[in-house]
Amino acid sequence: FIGRRTGYTSQRVVIRTPIILVPSCTIMRIQTLTTIRPISILIGLLCKRCYAATNVLLLGDSMASFMGKTLESFCSDVQVKNAGIGGTTADEWAEATAEIISECADTSFDIVYISVGGNDLLSSDCTISSAALVKKIESAVENIVLNVAPGASTYVLTGYCLPHAPEDEVSGCSEPSDYNALSFAFSTMQSNGIEVEGSGSNIEIINSSNVCGGSSISFSNEMYFQDPIHLNSKGYCKVFTQETVQNALSCSDSGDVLDCNTIDFEIYGLESNCALGTRPSPTPPVPTPTPPLLTPVPTSTPPVPTPVPTPTPPVPTIPTAPVSAPTTDTSCSDSTLRFRTMNGLGTKVVWRDCTWVNNKPYRCNNEGITSHCPVTCNGCDTCQDSEARFKLVKDGRRIARNCDWVATKKTAIRCGYEGVAETCRDTCDACTEEDEGRDNNIFE
Repeated sequence: FIGRRTGYTSQRVVIRTPIILVPSCTIMRIQTLTTIRPISILIGLLCKRCYAATNVLLLGDSMASFMGKTLESFCSDVQVKNAGIGGTTADEWAEATAEIISECADTSFDIVYISVGGNDLLSSDCTISSAALVKKIESAVENIVLNVAPGASTYVLTGYCLPHAPEDEVSGCSEPSDYNALSFAFSTMQSNGIEVEGSGSNIEIINSSNVCGGSSISFSNEMYFQDPIHLNSKGYCKVFTQETVQNALSCSDSGDVLDCNTIDFEIYGLESNCALGTRPSPTPPVPTPTPPLLTPVPTSTPPVPTPVPTPTPPVPTIPTAPVSAPTTDTSCSDSTLRFRTMNGLGTKVVWRDCTWVNNKPYRCNNEGITSHCPVTCNGCDTCQDSEARFKLVKDGRRIARNCDWVATKKTAIRCGYEGVAETCRDTCDACTEEDEGRDNNIFE
């Protein structure tokens, strides 16, 4: 600000209408000094084009993919490319190749954010040890650093906020303490660090498990979540405004402190996911909203806030399952048997159940899943066998078979094995007359 000394006193006088000069960007006239703090954020956004922003690539599971480009609201001077894929595990990222980010326009990044390990815990029903998780996460990080997105100066892992509720009441992840292995894994890596031989990059690890209010004896605060495990904008704010995270991501220091509890905007940039194989939503595209201007914590009595409408849930980049008319068919039920499918990257065969499908309904679009999980995927209007290969218990051992095997011989006996009748409804005559009527009169 421009100041001068008067001829009558030795005090410095600040001109009431100073000029703020922003090189190559803008000239603004500020009427009072009380506007200095709020305007600093606006100037920062206006001046992003005056210098090279930090390019950040997001990789990993839904902690990354559900973020869209929202990080740009919490870390100044960054430009984000999101190649996260919901539902993926550390094991899958340990086998991924650079092809996964080949559709991201600029494959040269300054910083790579990595979110892996959460689905490895959940898929084990929270029985995996922290030591096993560390090995899986370290393998994924090593592969990302050397093969998927090499050359970045820094790789950052923040871990996860403890959920605000169990994702699945019947799984082994029903209590806050069931998630201790994941928290311990990140604490261990934060203390010991991760070194990738052959890479001079810096790897920063921050354990964020308690940031959203959770602990080993209590779940996190619901206000930071859009569902039991996925963060909303408030939750992402809590994670990414930590000082350690800001430093790791090289965010510019604006001097302002944000109150994450008052932030209320829809996560944006979900339709811009550039991971290979992600597909646009079948619904009309959602326009990318302008990144919101965040208001810092006021130093004086705040004005009366304007009511904020309840935001609509963010639209993921992966299409949701088709919705059909509800059915009252009591004979129709999801199979209780685990079935064979491909992992999120399409690189490996995995075995999953209908609870896994229900957690993320877009999985109904995968081949054969609707016939195996007809209730979850709204497929009860047709009586049919599961098209998937499944595992059942026969003579005390688990074997992999399909409904053709059930129909080949000894059908009555094989339909009596646990879960088979619900899985092979047509072969085992488990359909009602209403089912058969619907199936036989579909052209009427």
